[in-house]
Amino acid sequence: MTIEIRPLGTDDQAWTRLNAIDAAAFGGDPQEPSPGNDHEVMEFDRAVLAHDAGATVGCASAFSLDLSVPGGSVPTAGVTWVGVHPAHRRRGVMNALMRTLHDAVHERGREPLLALWASQGSLYQRFGYGVSSHSFQVSVPHHLQLAHAPDTTTVGLGVDLVPAADDETATRAVFDTARRDRPGMPALNDPWYQRAVADPESERGGGSSLRTFVVSDPSGPLAYARFRYHHEWSEGFGDGRVDVREMVSVSADATAVLYRTLLGSDLMTRTRLWNLPVDDPILSWLSDPKQLQLRRRDQLYIRLGEVGDALARRCYTSDIDLVLDVRDAFHPWNAGRWRLSGGPSGATCERTVDAADLSVDVGVLGATYLGGTSWGTLAQAGYVEESSPGAIARAQAAFGWPTAPWCPFVF
Repeated sequence: MTIEIRPLGTDDQAWTRLNAIDAAAFGGDPQEPSPGNDHEVMEFDRAVLAHDAGATVGCASAFSLDLSVPGGSVPTAGVTWVGVHPAHRRRGVMNALMRTLHDAVHERGREPLLALWASQGSLYQRFGYGVSSHSFQVSVPHHLQLAHAPDTTTVGLGVDLVPAADDETATRAVFDTARRDRPGMPALNDPWYQRAVADPESERGGGSSLRTFVVSDPSGPLAYARFRYHHEWSEGFGDGRVDVREMVSVSADATAVLYRTLLGSDLMTRTRLWNLPVDDPILSWLSDPKQLQLRRRDQLYIRLGEVGDALARRCYTSDIDLVLDVRDAFHPWNAGRWRLSGGPSGATCERTVDAADLSVDVGVLGATYLGGTSWGTLAQAGYVEESSPGAIARAQAAFGWPTAPWCPFVF
């Protein structure tokens, strides 16, 4: 078997070619172009196909993203559309695709980070990715009370209900404010916003059209939730559910109002939120959180494509001066010792010959990069070697961040 990687191309048939191999890889059917299935955001010049003896056997691509990180924002290659034909797996196709994609990012020289959502997480750790954020999926029974939420009866907040397609003015402002403090959120340009509100009838699953609750005070919007109703009837009684696609807030009071509105929906007995930050207050507000159907899931996998540049582009919650000995078999230009010096106002990370304080695989740096994964946890699992006593504690203190990392949508 001889694998050849070629550019997808940017002609009129590029979408058809990409869809054909993606559908074969994931067992689906090719899709017609629409904002909801990535057509409008696809960067065809960054996509590649794998070929074997003339047959297309795999695909991979990247989005040009700007990802929020502790203290700022970093250009990021959003790795996506990675798939291998089921008859050609375990033959090195994915390795060839990922190497080509990573080398192209390196040659562009603009994106020190790579990020992805993994359909199978174990596939990507061998390429230097670490799990950097998690989320909760919850189903909240409406009989539960928000017994411990703030009293919002006198705070002057109002709620509007608008079609999701018309929510841009309100939601973009909330989203942009939220990502300043929460790592892991990609910036939204117009095509990505249109993707976020895309609502083809074929994907509603029997539910209503997509709509949005917006919570505001006199100064403007503070929170929103995009959702749809699923009406069900059980022995003549309303037994439906509210499915929330995306919920973002910049105020605890506004979050409480939003939850009370969702959980108070007539004819609905539960609200399902598929993607909540792990620090969302719902768990501490409910009268009996044990009744939640709660599932924790991995979310963003982060890979430092350029170790020095990536570590220098985020801020740290305390002063840090550590030498990291980095192992990186996939990106040899990253391997070796780096001195990371910095603090809340910024950092530098440069090559050094000084003795290492910590020795790690590059995936550990990816896991800890957004501030949501503990250095201590990774050390207990055997992923960190400490040469200087106290170095792990110093790394944890500096890399941690007050707000849990979270990405509001899959890319």
